[in-house]
Amino acid sequence: MSYHALQYMTNGIICAKHRSCGVKMLEKNNNLLIYNNNYLENRKQKLAFYKQGSSRNSLLLLYILAAFAAGSCYFNSLNGDFVHDDIFAIKNNKDVLGKTPVSSLFLNDFWGKPMSDNTSHKSYRPLTVLTFRWNHYFFGLNPLSFHVVNVILHVITTCVFAHTCHNVFLLPVSCAIFSSLLFAVHPIHTEAISGIVGRADVLTAVLFLASFLCYVRSLDVPCSIKNIPVVHNMFLFVCSILLGGTAMLCKEHGITALGFCVSFDILVCNRKCVLRSIEAKKINEDCFPLLRRIFVMGCAISFMLSLRLWMLNGDLPPFLKQDNPASFSDSLLTRCLTYSYLWSFNAWLLLMPFCLCYDWQTGSIALVQSLADPRNICTVFFFVVLFLLVQKSYKYFKEKYRNKPDPVVISLLLTVLPFLPASNIFLRVGFVIAERVLYIPSLGFCLAVGVGMHTLLRRWSQYRILIIAIFVGLLAIMTWKTLRQNEVWRNRETLFRSGIHMLPHNSKVHYNYANLQKDLENNKEAEYHYSQAILLDPEHASAHNNLGTVLQNSTKAEFHFREALRINPQHRGAHVNLGSVLFKRGDHELGMKLIQKALFLDPKNYEALTMYGTMLMETGKVTEAGEFYHAALKEKPDLPLAYSNYGIYLQKRGNYEDSVSYFRQAYFLDSGSTQAVVGLTYGLLQLGKPQEAEQLFTQAVYQNRNKETLNNLAMFYYRSHRLSEALDVYKELIHLSPNSTEILIHYALTLGSLNKISQAETVFQHVLSIDPGHIDALRHLASSLGVQGRHSEAVKYLQMAISKLHHSADQNILPDLYFEQGNHYRDLDQLEEAFRCYNMTLHLDPTKYKAHANVGAIYHIQGDLQKARQHYQALLLHDPDNEIVKENIQKLDRLEQRKKLKN
Repeated sequence: MSYHALQYMTNGIICAKHRSCGVKMLEKNNNLLIYNNNYLENRKQKLAFYKQGSSRNSLLLLYILAAFAAGSCYFNSLNGDFVHDDIFAIKNNKDVLGKTPVSSLFLNDFWGKPMSDNTSHKSYRPLTVLTFRWNHYFFGLNPLSFHVVNVILHVITTCVFAHTCHNVFLLPVSCAIFSSLLFAVHPIHTEAISGIVGRADVLTAVLFLASFLCYVRSLDVPCSIKNIPVVHNMFLFVCSILLGGTAMLCKEHGITALGFCVSFDILVCNRKCVLRSIEAKKINEDCFPLLRRIFVMGCAISFMLSLRLWMLNGDLPPFLKQDNPASFSDSLLTRCLTYSYLWSFNAWLLLMPFCLCYDWQTGSIALVQSLADPRNICTVFFFVVLFLLVQKSYKYFKEKYRNKPDPVVISLLLTVLPFLPASNIFLRVGFVIAERVLYIPSLGFCLAVGVGMHTLLRRWSQYRILIIAIFVGLLAIMTWKTLRQNEVWRNRETLFRSGIHMLPHNSKVHYNYANLQKDLENNKEAEYHYSQAILLDPEHASAHNNLGTVLQNSTKAEFHFREALRINPQHRGAHVNLGSVLFKRGDHELGMKLIQKALFLDPKNYEALTMYGTMLMETGKVTEAGEFYHAALKEKPDLPLAYSNYGIYLQKRGNYEDSVSYFRQAYFLDSGSTQAVVGLTYGLLQLGKPQEAEQLFTQAVYQNRNKETLNNLAMFYYRSHRLSEALDVYKELIHLSPNSTEILIHYALTLGSLNKISQAETVFQHVLSIDPGHIDALRHLASSLGVQGRHSEAVKYLQMAISKLHHSADQNILPDLYFEQGNHYRDLDQLEEAFRCYNMTLHLDPTKYKAHANVGAIYHIQGDLQKARQHYQALLLHDPDNEIVKENIQKLDRLEQRKKLKN
């Protein structure tokens, strides 16, 4: 059926039914045209016509094509993993994992943090989180189920959009097909659909359209001469408001659904009424029903916005400069020019969606800082086109005898209104460009393209096949791009690599790729990309912090941690990392203060809780350490390190049986965890289960025969006194890492235990040739020389170690070195030097009680019995069962009695 025949039949039906309701017939150029006082009457008549059989078939075809296109072009997204924001919003979100009550969804933000928390992102989307929770409840953390729901929602949106185009906007079936097919395959949607957290935008779109449909269906025109639209179905009207509010609970810009309803009511449903009021320059009484609806909708919008502002707890989201650089500019001109250019850039992405990236922050689009910037030409062109569209819409608005809604007006409303919350006009947003926020605005763009295609077909019908072929080609290109972009969202590797390929000047994409390489333990690659991120954005605090974690040089690492805190004094990770470095260096007080600051900023920070527990453990506060380890487990129940640390705490308390269960859980969560394997095997050995311990090590080596697992196996053999087997494993390790000083030292110690002293000495000398200042090598070599009676040489090596430690921040073992040096001097009968070394030991660490015995022995030999007794008794206070010291005290007693007898 041709377009003119359809128009003729529609006009005939309307004229037959509403001749008494002010319907008029005009004849112009031998074509019948009709006009009615209201759009709603024409909509009813058109719907009545399309209930006929042939029209039902065309509508069925419309929905089938829309659903097939929407589903098929995202079929290859179903095998995607959790990527990017999915990790934090889903995998690490307790609200999604069901570890919190359902009520907490309405108190927490999108990422699971309380809205009252000063570190909260303030994104309030409880209904979207609820759908994630349902996904997890029924299917677990299977990304397939999450992707399936996203695709289904996109199919629903596309079909509802097709229905709206035809049955509400009164566009022909062909126009609805063009618009819905383009929307179905448009590549700009891949972030919203292939990225699981994009469900917030897709779900909002479904509710946006549902709210609009309810609003339009709630209106009707009573059969009177005025034909003024009124609410004839209050239930649908209320549903429209509730659906708009529900859309806002899926994502903030859902509130624009109510604004679109009101705008459509004013500019389309009540166009004639509003026009008469404008011409009369006063409010016509015919507009009173419209004003009542506007008042009700205004109250609803105000209430919802007030509720949303109340949920912010008086704090706006804490965005950083790299999130939205233009909004931090002090220049009003720069902000205006940049924002305007960004609007035109978003329009360009809708028109030519071929440069797509998951992240457009920090340097992706440079600020427009002057009127001479050539990008202003794009901005001017954008506003010229926008002005022409608005002018055309206004021209239509003033035409009295049009009876159908103007698709240009609808397209503008549907594109502009949902985009306003992301435009930086009202509030600062946390991004430069975000493709996901264009999901709903693209409805208006696709509608405009569909109308344009239909107009071309009608005006140049002789080129119908060519025009359709061009459109099909466009759809094919769009589909190809969408399928390719779906592959980009398959996993973290593909996503982050695509970011570097598309926007190599964006520091954020280098930062994210470096994080991935860090997780994969490719530290060199991670270091390079962190450095690139800092080069592009020197004020990127997290890049400085993370770079410090992969650097081998502790001095350089400390510099970057301090830089991170200079840029962002509230950076919790930098506090934890810098505190750890300082603590290991021997500055315990400052190190612990930094961790305490991290816990002040975020009391639930499991990394800070774990690190503080470790610090307490190393300073002898075992009970308090256990409390912090337990708190870390509570906050992060799937953290292997937390289980391992708590297992260490239990071993310190002598509870080996419970410690084994915690180490087993750590090993279950991460079979590659060295700490878990070592702790578990040690606990099994203490429980008298050496065979199970050996089996565990053997299994670890079988799964991953690398340097770390072999080293653990060798240590196990060494501790089990199976020295020959340990020696064989160390030989294999040296073949893998010939210059590893740690492995060489363990190898030398094993040789020494097998009484191969000369070979052990050779290995220690080799270590010193690699690292002349290696403390452990110097210390163990001195011990080896002492066994051979070469005490003078041993003293020299210990003196080298002591001199090096005196210029180092980490002096924990310095008392031990002085004690060992004193022993060598004692064996050389150099008692004054030995006395000096023992006194230095006690001065540096008064808890080295064995030094008291040796100092007492020297005083004893020198005849100073009183001082000798003082040191012997000091030792007995801490070791009351020391038989040697007791015998020495008895000797002192006998000597004193002899002196008394002589006197």
